Amino acid sequence: MASPPDVGSLKFNVDGVARGKPGPAGIGGLLRKNCGAVVAMFSIPIGVLDSNVVEVMAIKEACRMVTEKLDLSSSGIIVKSDSLNAVSWVRHPLEIPWRLLSHFQEIDLFLSTNGN
Repeated sequence: MASPPDVGSLKFNVDGVARGKPGPAGIGGLLRKNCGAVVAMFSIPIGVLDSNVVEVMAIKEACRMVTEKLDLSSSGIIVKSDSLNAVSWVRHPLEIPWRLLSHFQEIDLFLSTNGN
């Protein structure tokens, strides 16, 4: 089980999967409080894509839910992904593949809007 966030924060564990490269794909996520209580979750089929796109789309969906649906913009939100590529691209934007740039621009908008 994923570790809970610090007191006063929320943690969104996300994942994406594609069967094949590309292949049928889906994304999912679970938003929890530090006590383990589930605040929100999602599981969405997203068509035929490759794993890198899918992992980034899972992060983007978590960001979208927090800003558009959950009204949690003032809460401390941690988004956790097991994708080494996606995490690396968030930390090193100059390395983002051009085909994923629009997804990261949306993620960046979330981060700047919420001060994270």
